[in-house]
Amino acid sequence: MAFQLVNARLFGKPKEELFNVTISDGLVSAIYPVGFVDSAIEIIDVDGAWVAPSFTDAHVHTTNSGVRLIGLDLSGCDSYESLSFEISKLPQSESVLIGHGWDDSHWSKPADINVFDKSSPAIYLSRIDAHSALASPRLIQAIPDLAEIDGFHPTNPITRDAHGVTREYAYSKLSKADRTRYIEVAIEEFLANGIGEIHEMAGPRISSRLDAAEVMSASRELGINVELWWGELDGHETAAELNSKVMRFSNESYLK
Repeated sequence: MAFQLVNARLFGKPKEELFNVTISDGLVSAIYPVGFVDSAIEIIDVDGAWVAPSFTDAHVHTTNSGVRLIGLDLSGCDSYESLSFEISKLPQSESVLIGHGWDDSHWSKPADINVFDKSSPAIYLSRIDAHSALASPRLIQAIPDLAEIDGFHPTNPITRDAHGVTREYAYSKLSKADRTRYIEVAIEEFLANGIGEIHEMAGPRISSRLDAAEVMSASRELGINVELWWGELDGHETAAELNSKVMRFSNESYLK
């Protein structure tokens, strides 16, 4: 398959200069000054747009990106009360409800577990930093021994190891349909923004083996390249199984 992009600006060239670029089988096969048109192939006029190879996003959590794009967005909550109000509107659900983006940095009252009421379903709400979260009482009760894990607090946001356990549990409860939708929406957004390759940062406490496998499967169907990195001690076999790039470091070289 071949086509030609005409009236294109190119990286490294003066911005006032335009070029025609021929793409053959996914590769740049020729660059011509404006005026040379190969009429035998499809012509696409980019009208002065900048043309460049696709980008690589070297740190992605694909399913989480989908949640942030079409899931429960809490970034507009500007107070403790507004967060509590958004939570009160959530429907009852058998699966865990997931939201993201609240930021209590400038609130008069910091976020705590009391934003939920007694009837709240299992809810996981990650903070804007994505390294802490609020969990509803029903979700906390569903996770065995969570109160014994470092980073758990009975009223304040959950952090450190306890947050990883909570996040892993919450994402494990996504239905297949929801997970597929989040992954596909994220990949389509990457492609729409000129990202042709992503590095999926996966592992226990981040996503799951199932999640990583579904990201790899969707990437092949949607036409984006994925390098999958699996963050787990002695997890190289899992990483290889998931068709990832595996880098092995000896303890000695790592300590240097």
